[in-house]
Amino acid sequence: DYAGALNTYNRALELDPDNPVVHQRLGYVYTQSGKLDEAKHHYKQAIEREENFAPALAGRGFVYRRLGEQAEKRMDNRNLADDERTQAMLERKRLLNQAEQMLIRALKLSPRLVDEDGESWWGVLGGCYKSREQIDDAIDAYNEATRVTPQSSYGLVNLALLYMKQNRRDEMLDAYEKVEKIARQEATSEQGNFWGYADLITSSLAIGKHEQALEALPIAISIAPVESPYMLEGLTDTLRDLVKVLEDEKVIHIQTAIRMLEEEMRRRTESAAD
Repeated sequence: DYAGALNTYNRALELDPDNPVVHQRLGYVYTQSGKLDEAKHHYKQAIEREENFAPALAGRGFVYRRLGEQAEKRMDNRNLADDERTQAMLERKRLLNQAEQMLIRALKLSPRLVDEDGESWWGVLGGCYKSREQIDDAIDAYNEATRVTPQSSYGLVNLALLYMKQNRRDEMLDAYEKVEKIARQEATSEQGNFWGYADLITSSLAIGKHEQALEALPIAISIAPVESPYMLEGLTDTLRDLVKVLEDEKVIHIQTAIRMLEEEMRRRTESAAD
Protein backbone atom coordinates (compact mmCIF):
# COMPACT_ATOMS: atom_id res chain seq x y z
CA ASP A 1 0.00 0.00 0.00
CA TYR A 2 2.22 2.79 -1.29
CA ALA A 3 -0.40 5.49 -0.72
CA GLY A 4 -0.70 4.50 2.93
CA ALA A 5 3.07 4.42 3.32
CA LEU A 6 3.37 7.91 1.82
CA ASN A 7 0.78 9.26 4.26
CA THR A 8 2.60 7.68 7.20
CA TYR A 9 6.05 8.97 6.22
CA ASN A 10 4.79 12.45 5.32
CA ARG A 11 3.19 12.71 8.78
CA ALA A 12 6.48 11.59 10.30
CA LEU A 13 8.28 14.24 8.25
CA GLU A 14 6.01 16.95 9.62
CA LEU A 15 7.07 15.95 13.13
CA ASP A 16 10.76 15.55 12.30
CA PRO A 17 11.63 17.29 8.99
CA ASP A 18 15.39 16.72 9.37
CA ASN A 19 15.20 12.96 9.89
CA PRO A 20 17.31 11.33 7.12
CA VAL A 21 15.68 7.94 7.60
CA VAL A 22 12.20 9.35 6.91
CA HIS A 23 13.47 11.07 3.77
CA GLN A 24 15.13 7.81 2.67
CA ARG A 25 11.92 5.84 3.20
CA LEU A 26 9.95 8.40 1.23
CA GLY A 27 12.53 8.09 -1.54
CA TYR A 28 12.00 4.34 -1.61
CA VAL A 29 8.19 4.56 -1.78
CA TYR A 30 8.28 7.22 -4.50
CA THR A 31 10.73 5.08 -6.48
CA GLN A 32 8.44 2.07 -6.28
CA SER A 33 5.52 4.28 -7.34
CA GLY A 34 7.43 5.47 -10.41
CA LYS A 35 7.63 9.08 -9.14
CA LEU A 36 11.34 9.40 -9.72
CA ASP A 37 11.71 13.17 -9.38
CA GLU A 38 10.10 13.07 -5.94
CA ALA A 39 12.27 10.10 -5.01
CA LYS A 40 15.44 11.89 -6.10
CA HIS A 41 14.46 14.93 -4.03
CA HIS A 42 13.99 12.97 -0.81
CA TYR A 43 17.16 10.93 -1.25
CA LYS A 44 19.02 14.22 -1.75
CA GLN A 45 17.48 15.57 1.46
CA ALA A 46 18.58 12.44 3.35
CA ILE A 47 22.16 12.70 2.04
CA GLU A 48 22.37 16.42 2.88
CA ARG A 49 21.52 15.55 6.47
CA GLU A 50 23.83 12.53 6.66
CA GLU A 51 26.39 12.46 3.85
CA ASN A 52 27.51 8.85 4.39
CA PHE A 53 23.99 7.40 4.72
CA ALA A 54 24.50 4.34 2.53
CA PRO A 55 20.81 3.38 1.98
CA ALA A 56 20.03 6.88 0.66
CA LEU A 57 23.13 6.92 -1.56
CA ALA A 58 22.20 3.54 -3.02
CA GLY A 59 18.56 4.54 -3.47
CA ARG A 60 19.53 7.72 -5.31
CA GLY A 61 21.84 5.65 -7.50
CA PHE A 62 18.90 3.42 -8.41
CA VAL A 63 16.80 6.46 -9.31
CA TYR A 64 19.54 7.67 -11.65
CA ARG A 65 19.68 4.22 -13.24
CA ARG A 66 15.92 4.22 -13.79
CA LEU A 67 16.10 7.70 -15.33
CA GLY A 68 18.92 6.50 -17.57
CA GLU A 69 16.76 3.60 -18.74
CA GLN A 70 13.96 6.04 -19.55
CA ALA A 71 16.39 8.13 -21.62
CA GLU A 72 17.38 4.97 -23.49
CA LYS A 73 13.76 4.29 -24.35
CA ARG A 74 13.42 7.84 -25.67
CA MET A 75 16.35 7.12 -27.99
CA ASP A 76 14.28 4.33 -29.59
CA ASN A 77 11.56 6.79 -30.63
CA ARG A 78 11.72 6.87 -34.44
CA ASN A 79 10.11 10.31 -34.50
CA LEU A 80 13.08 11.94 -32.78
CA ALA A 81 15.24 14.29 -34.81
CA ASP A 82 18.95 13.43 -34.92
CA ASP A 83 19.86 16.24 -32.50
CA GLU A 84 17.15 15.09 -30.06
CA ARG A 85 18.45 11.52 -30.21
CA THR A 86 21.98 12.74 -29.55
CA GLN A 87 20.79 14.70 -26.52
CA ALA A 88 18.94 11.64 -25.20
CA MET A 89 22.10 9.55 -25.67
CA LEU A 90 24.22 12.05 -23.74
CA GLU A 91 21.61 12.30 -20.99
CA ARG A 92 21.52 8.52 -20.68
CA LYS A 93 25.31 8.39 -20.30
CA ARG A 94 25.28 11.16 -17.69
CA LEU A 95 22.58 9.48 -15.63
CA LEU A 96 24.15 6.02 -15.72
CA ASN A 97 27.52 7.50 -14.72
CA GLN A 98 25.86 9.21 -11.74
CA ALA A 99 24.13 5.94 -10.85
CA GLU A 100 27.43 4.07 -10.85
CA GLN A 101 29.14 6.71 -8.69
CA MET A 102 26.36 6.72 -6.09
CA LEU A 103 26.13 2.93 -5.90
CA ILE A 104 29.88 2.43 -5.60
CA ARG A 105 30.01 5.05 -2.85
CA ALA A 106 27.23 3.25 -0.94
CA LEU A 107 28.79 -0.20 -1.37
CA LYS A 108 32.22 1.02 -0.26
CA LEU A 109 30.55 2.18 2.95
CA SER A 110 28.53 -1.01 3.37
CA PRO A 111 29.45 -3.93 1.03
CA ARG A 112 26.65 -6.15 2.38
CA LEU A 113 23.96 -3.45 2.10
CA VAL A 114 20.49 -4.71 1.13
CA ASP A 115 17.35 -2.83 0.13
CA GLU A 116 13.91 -2.84 1.77
CA ASP A 117 13.08 -6.10 -0.02
CA GLY A 118 16.22 -7.80 1.28
CA GLU A 119 18.04 -7.73 -2.07
CA SER A 120 21.70 -6.78 -2.42
CA TRP A 121 22.47 -3.37 -3.90
CA TRP A 122 25.23 -5.08 -5.89
CA GLY A 123 22.42 -6.23 -8.16
CA VAL A 124 21.40 -2.65 -8.96
CA LEU A 125 25.03 -1.82 -9.79
CA GLY A 126 25.06 -4.90 -12.01
CA GLY A 127 21.97 -3.56 -13.79
CA CYS A 128 23.77 -0.28 -14.40
CA TYR A 129 26.68 -2.12 -16.04
CA LYS A 130 24.26 -4.30 -18.00
CA SER A 131 22.56 -1.19 -19.41
CA ARG A 132 25.96 -0.01 -20.66
CA GLU A 133 26.83 -3.45 -22.09
CA GLN A 134 29.74 -3.80 -19.64
CA ILE A 135 29.03 -7.49 -19.38
CA ASP A 136 32.12 -8.61 -17.41
CA ASP A 137 31.61 -5.85 -14.83
CA ALA A 138 27.93 -6.78 -14.60
CA ILE A 139 28.78 -10.44 -14.02
CA ASP A 140 31.19 -9.45 -11.23
CA ALA A 141 28.50 -7.32 -9.57
CA TYR A 142 25.80 -10.00 -9.79
CA ASN A 143 28.23 -12.58 -8.40
CA GLU A 144 28.70 -10.25 -5.42
CA ALA A 145 24.91 -9.99 -5.07
CA THR A 146 24.65 -13.78 -5.02
CA ARG A 147 27.40 -13.99 -2.42
CA VAL A 148 25.66 -11.44 -0.16
CA THR A 149 22.17 -12.97 -0.56
CA PRO A 150 22.64 -16.64 -1.53
CA GLN A 151 19.01 -17.37 -0.65
CA SER A 152 17.77 -14.99 -3.38
CA SER A 153 17.20 -15.74 -7.06
CA TYR A 154 17.84 -12.10 -8.04
CA GLY A 155 21.57 -12.34 -8.75
CA LEU A 156 21.31 -15.73 -10.43
CA VAL A 157 18.54 -14.77 -12.83
CA ASN A 158 20.58 -11.80 -14.02
CA LEU A 159 23.71 -13.93 -14.34
CA ALA A 160 21.71 -16.25 -16.57
CA LEU A 161 20.73 -13.32 -18.81
CA LEU A 162 24.36 -12.20 -19.04
CA TYR A 163 25.58 -15.71 -19.87
CA MET A 164 22.96 -15.60 -22.61
CA LYS A 165 24.51 -12.42 -24.02
CA GLN A 166 27.90 -14.15 -24.11
CA ASN A 167 26.48 -17.27 -25.80
CA ARG A 168 27.40 -19.35 -22.74
CA ARG A 169 24.29 -21.46 -23.22
CA ASP A 170 25.09 -24.33 -20.84
CA GLU A 171 25.93 -21.94 -17.99
CA MET A 172 22.78 -19.96 -18.75
CA LEU A 173 20.54 -23.01 -18.52
CA ASP A 174 22.33 -24.25 -15.41
CA ALA A 175 21.74 -20.87 -13.75
CA TYR A 176 18.06 -20.94 -14.73
CA GLU A 177 17.71 -24.43 -13.23
CA LYS A 178 19.00 -23.03 -9.92
CA VAL A 179 16.78 -19.95 -10.21
CA GLU A 180 13.68 -22.07 -10.77
CA LYS A 181 14.26 -24.02 -7.54
CA ILE A 182 14.92 -20.91 -5.43
CA ALA A 183 12.18 -18.80 -7.02
CA ARG A 184 9.55 -21.52 -6.58
CA GLN A 185 10.21 -21.39 -2.85
CA GLU A 186 10.35 -17.57 -2.80
CA ALA A 187 7.02 -17.26 -4.60
CA THR A 188 5.15 -19.66 -2.33
CA SER A 189 6.76 -18.85 1.04
CA GLU A 190 6.20 -15.08 1.03
CA GLN A 191 2.77 -13.72 0.19
CA GLY A 192 2.79 -11.01 -2.46
CA ASN A 193 6.39 -11.59 -3.59
CA PHE A 194 6.16 -10.29 -7.16
CA TRP A 195 9.84 -10.66 -7.96
CA GLY A 196 9.83 -14.25 -6.73
CA TYR A 197 7.03 -14.97 -9.20
CA ALA A 198 8.79 -12.97 -11.95
CA ASP A 199 11.95 -15.06 -11.54
CA LEU A 200 9.88 -18.25 -11.44
CA ILE A 201 8.15 -17.28 -14.71
CA THR A 202 11.40 -16.37 -16.46
CA SER A 203 13.33 -19.44 -15.35
CA SER A 204 10.43 -21.82 -16.05
CA LEU A 205 10.08 -20.53 -19.60
CA ALA A 206 13.85 -20.80 -20.12
CA ILE A 207 14.02 -24.46 -19.07
CA GLY A 208 10.82 -25.51 -20.82
CA LYS A 209 8.35 -25.62 -17.89
CA HIS A 210 5.91 -23.40 -19.73
CA GLU A 211 2.77 -24.67 -17.96
CA GLN A 212 4.23 -23.72 -14.59
CA ALA A 213 5.18 -20.29 -15.96
CA LEU A 214 1.78 -19.56 -17.47
CA GLU A 215 0.05 -20.65 -14.25
CA ALA A 216 2.26 -18.28 -12.24
CA LEU A 217 1.83 -15.31 -14.60
CA PRO A 218 -1.76 -14.32 -13.60
CA ILE A 219 -0.70 -14.44 -9.95
CA ALA A 220 2.28 -12.15 -10.66
CA ILE A 221 0.00 -9.74 -12.53
CA SER A 222 -2.52 -9.71 -9.69
CA ILE A 223 0.07 -8.80 -7.04
CA ALA A 224 1.94 -6.18 -9.10
CA PRO A 225 0.72 -2.83 -7.71
CA VAL A 226 -1.05 -0.64 -10.26
CA GLU A 227 0.93 2.34 -8.97
CA SER A 228 4.24 0.58 -9.71
CA PRO A 229 4.36 0.05 -13.51
CA TYR A 230 8.09 -0.76 -13.40
CA MET A 231 7.37 -4.29 -12.19
CA LEU A 232 5.44 -5.50 -15.23
CA GLU A 233 7.67 -3.52 -17.58
CA GLY A 234 10.78 -5.14 -16.10
CA LEU A 235 9.42 -8.67 -16.47
CA THR A 236 8.33 -7.97 -20.05
CA ASP A 237 11.77 -6.63 -20.99
CA THR A 238 13.43 -9.73 -19.53
CA LEU A 239 11.17 -12.05 -21.54
CA ARG A 240 11.90 -10.09 -24.73
CA ASP A 241 15.60 -10.75 -24.13
CA LEU A 242 14.88 -14.47 -23.75
CA VAL A 243 13.11 -14.59 -27.11
CA LYS A 244 16.35 -13.62 -28.84
CA VAL A 245 18.30 -16.73 -27.78
CA LEU A 246 15.97 -19.65 -27.08
CA GLU A 247 14.69 -22.25 -29.51
CA ASP A 248 11.36 -21.85 -31.32
CA GLU A 249 9.41 -24.35 -29.22
CA LYS A 250 10.15 -22.26 -26.11
CA VAL A 251 9.75 -18.89 -27.83
CA ILE A 252 6.09 -19.62 -28.64
CA HIS A 253 5.23 -19.78 -24.94
CA ILE A 254 7.38 -16.77 -24.07
CA GLN A 255 5.54 -14.71 -26.68
CA THR A 256 2.23 -15.79 -25.14
CA ALA A 257 3.45 -14.50 -21.77
CA ILE A 258 4.62 -11.23 -23.34
CA ARG A 259 1.21 -10.70 -24.97
CA MET A 260 -0.53 -11.26 -21.61
CA LEU A 261 1.74 -8.72 -19.94
CA GLU A 262 1.31 -6.17 -22.72
CA GLU A 263 -2.48 -6.51 -22.57
CA GLU A 264 -2.44 -5.94 -18.81
CA MET A 265 -0.15 -2.91 -19.08
CA ARG A 266 -2.36 -1.46 -21.82
CA ARG A 267 -5.47 -2.07 -19.67
CA ARG A 268 -3.87 -0.31 -16.70
CA THR A 269 -2.82 2.65 -18.83
CA GLU A 270 -6.33 3.03 -20.24
CA SER A 271 -7.88 2.75 -16.77
CA ALA A 272 -5.55 5.43 -15.42
CA ALA A 273 -6.54 7.74 -18.29
CA ASP A 274 -10.31 7.41 -17.64
